[in-house]
Amino acid sequence: MPMDMIGHLLSTDYHLHQLFVDPADVGHAGVSRARTYVFCAHKQTCSYIMDVHEMHYFISQDIRDFVQTKPRDYMVAPEHLRTLFQQQICRTRKMDFVPGHSDDYWLLNERERFLVHQLDLDYVHMYQKHPAKVEDLIYFLGDRYEHTRTWSATSGRLPTYRRNSGFYLHRASLRLMTPCDKLASMGWPVNAEAAEAMGTRCLPVTDVERSASVVGNAMHLTQIAVILLLGLSCFGRQEHGPLLGGECHFFRY
Repeated sequence: MPMDMIGHLLSTDYHLHQLFVDPADVGHAGVSRARTYVFCAHKQTCSYIMDVHEMHYFISQDIRDFVQTKPRDYMVAPEHLRTLFQQQICRTRKMDFVPGHSDDYWLLNERERFLVHQLDLDYVHMYQKHPAKVEDLIYFLGDRYEHTRTWSATSGRLPTYRRNSGFYLHRASLRLMTPCDKLASMGWPVNAEAAEAMGTRCLPVTDVERSASVVGNAMHLTQIAVILLLGLSCFGRQEHGPLLGGECHFFRY
């Protein structure tokens, strides 16, 4: 992120505090891609109560010791949502919907099936293990095999989400990740268990296209919650500042 540009625009009035947050810092070790956030604390009205990096370290260590997810933990979509997702794919690809399939392999086109085959061969060659027996193996089917190999085999995490229409295949079950599954990986309460643990209601996820647009490819709800709490804990108004509190903002990238 070009901090020099942000500094050029804001450093006259704000102190800038950049923080890098890995999904594992909030318990989602099965998700790729660290995010960065920048707190902008106004020099005249905002006080720096505690080092935000130190506070984040304390919190992340406690969470890491308590819970760490794996890619398999995000395959949570119930059968009726999987059916809606299959129907949406059939409409897009002009296929006849056939109910009763236990997996989604029948929905893949020739290129995607070839990619699964090639990735299977690579996995056996590299790890001497059949990929169908690995519960945390996810293939991304949106890239061409000739260009790149995108899977969770190396990192043990879901491949970084893209904004294109490529599918993510859970190899052990041959089921595609639905928007509901992706929302779960982004920390959203898509089922009763998650909603109860978060003290809220389930997010409506019946609309496949709407759920996919909410997922996006970057914002992680649990991270955002922790970042906001960090801001409330580490920044405040100066003793002789305005009555309505100090001015502190943050940018997400």
